Formats: sequence, C-alpha cells, structure tokens
Amino acid sequence: MITLRPFEETDVTLLEKWLYAPHVAEWYKYPTHWLNEIRKRHGEFGFITHFIATSDETPIGFCQYYDTHFAREHEVWNDEPQISRVKGEIYSIDYLIGEPTHLRQGFGKEIVRLLCEKLSEIGAKRIVVDPEAENVASNKALEANGFTHTGDRYLLDLRKPWKCPKCSREFEVAEQHHFCTEPPKTIEEYIALQAEDVQPRLREVCAAIKAALPNATEKISWQMPTFWQGQNLIHFAAFKKHIGLYPGGEATTVFAEKLADFHTTKGGIRLPHKEPLPIELITEIAEWCGRKNAK
Repeated sequence: MITLRPFEETDVTLLEKWLYAPHVAEWYKYPTHWLNEIRKRHGEFGFITHFIATSDETPIGFCQYYDTHFAREHEVWNDEPQISRVKGEIYSIDYLIGEPTHLRQGFGKEIVRLLCEKLSEIGAKRIVVDPEAENVASNKALEANGFTHTGDRYLLDLRKPWKCPKCSREFEVAEQHHFCTEPPKTIEEYIALQAEDVQPRLREVCAAIKAALPNATEKISWQMPTFWQGQNLIHFAAFKKHIGLYPGGEATTVFAEKLADFHTTKGGIRLPHKEPLPIELITEIAEWCGRKNAK
C-alpha cells in the first residue's frame, strides 16, 4: 500500500540520490534547483508541501504540491495570470519514483491519486501539471486520474457539481435555477411548479404586471414568466429566498431612488420572501416598461 508522509530533514540525502539517478535525471534536469527548494522549504519555498511516498513503510518516491499563486516568481507560467491570480484555488503537483525496482508498477498513478485527494480536502478547485510530452509514464499517471490535456498542459477540475435533490441533475452552480420536470409552457404552469408558500406571492406579482400591461402577451422566455409586446417587456422568477423582477437596466436606473432599499443588479430587482411585496412599485415599473416600449 502506498502512503504519503511528511518530508523530513533525514530525507534530503535520499532525495539527492534519487535526483541523480538516470531514470529521474532524464526528467528532473536541474537537481541542484530541486535540492535548493528543499533546503529552503522553511523560508523562501515555504509555500510548497513535500512528501515521501512509501510502500509498506519503505521510501520509494517523492512528491509535492503548491499553490500556483505563490509560485508566480518561480514557474514557467508566471506570465499567465489566469492560472495563479487567486490564492487557494489552483495548485500544481510534482512526483517521482526514486527506487528503480518500483518503476512501471502503477505506483506513480497512486501517488497522483493521493495528492489529488489531499488537495481536494483543502478546497483546491483545479490542479494544473506541466510534464514533458515525452514523459509517457507521467502523462499516463495523470490521465488515469482524470486529468485532461488542454493543449499545453494537464488540468483536473476538482469542483464538485451540485446535484438537485429532486431530479438528481447535476449543475456547476449550486442551487442552479432549473425545472425538474418538463419546462412550463404558461405562466400559471410555472407558478404551479414552485413552492406552495411562494405561489400566492408570484400570482400577486403576475396580477400587478398584468393590470399594468393589459395588452401584453404572457409567455415563458429565458425560462421565466414574461410579458411581451413586440419584445420582452418584463420578466419575473422564483428563487429560494426571493422573487426576481427583471425590467431591464434602464428601468433600475430610472427607479434607483425608489429601489434604494432593495438589492438590485443590472436589470434585476430582488424581492425577499420575508418582506411584503411592493405591489404599487411593481405596477409603476411595469407601466413604465409599457410606455417605453410604445415610444
């Protein structure tokens, strides 16, 4: 069984022997650089976490991981801010089998798996690795652990998808708005799919908009209840903690003063479930949308 234990001072001599071994030196071409990092691991290179890989307690290899954010001054991708702009998100790993008797037995794949497991536990989002294309064994170890080649390096996305507890569909974004059943074709069908305690509030919003825009057509657009008259005038939608009202960016600017107590985005207004619905304001905004459309 392969395990990873923390690197100790007594391991420096062993690592030096491995780095100069022909099967390692072929890929780790500057052993003095690696040893320099190890010797300065409590200072300049303190952002790197080192391990010795053991098989039944016998040391067989070396590995490490580090946050690419802190390696910007040392790595080949220091001019690629998309890789290292935020600390705690994107990590890289290095690994080697030092003992020749343990080559080509799947130990490299297992070391990579254990490193990925450790990074997942600390909340890393992605792992990027840049092995040489000719290092077939290293590339296969990565591919066996789910890494994909992006054209110039290998990448593993550790972000776990959010699974809807109702329909079991998976999404990248937690609480992703979606329909567990067939998408609704009418506004009333949309409302009927929402939580029972929210349905009356949605009907109030719908009635206010309908009264303000009597000539508009009701439809579902962008998966939201929509009032249309030659173009989409206004949308609304149900969320876990609020109802979203979407009259457009110009409307939120025009009504900015009256919306001061509400959370707004560019074109959107949040109406919290815990607060009374501002029906008069909803009506006023919908009427404005109708007048603007008529111009």
